[in-house]
Amino acid sequence: MLEHVEAAGIPIRWNTRVGSVSSTADGVAVHLVDGSTIDADYVVAADGAHSAVRTSLGIEMEGPRSDASFV
Repeated sequence: MLEHVEAAGIPIRWNTRVGSVSSTADGVAVHLVDGSTIDADYVVAADGAHSAVRTSLGIEMEGPRSDASFV
């Protein structure tokens, strides 16, 4: 996937922490912890089941909360 993203000329930010995401008329605004904002058409929330990105957009989690048991 990384090769396709780079080949398309899409910028990648490594070691970047998202504070929140909000919907805009044109897409989304990604508010970073460092105080900067990225305007984007789309955002892919790949930050796990307890996604801060999903939560900040008000999207409910579907499915089981946990499929593992720990002792």
